[in-house]
Amino acid sequence: MKKSYLRWDFFFIFVLNTNIMAKIKMIRTVLAENTWHREGDVLELPEKLSNHYLNRGIAVMFKEEKAKKETKEHKQSKKKTKNVSNKDK
Repeated sequence: MKKSYLRWDFFFIFVLNTNIMAKIKMIRTVLAENTWHREGDVLELPEKLSNHYLNRGIAVMFKEEKAKKETKEHKQSKKKTKNVSNKDK
């Protein structure tokens, strides 16, 4: 019986070739690869380029803020109407 071995060389090549993307928010306007990355834009760039921008102070990490869930305590009370029956019928 022949044992099957996991080919680690293919695994490492796969890991190295995957592009890890990072979301950043631009602080300054930059011309890169014939496109403008304008101030205030939120971009999803490869990790290498985003780290370059972060180290130079051109951008900051962007974290999405989740909307707060409205709980029963914070809800505005609804107006209650009286149940008026039609007595004039």
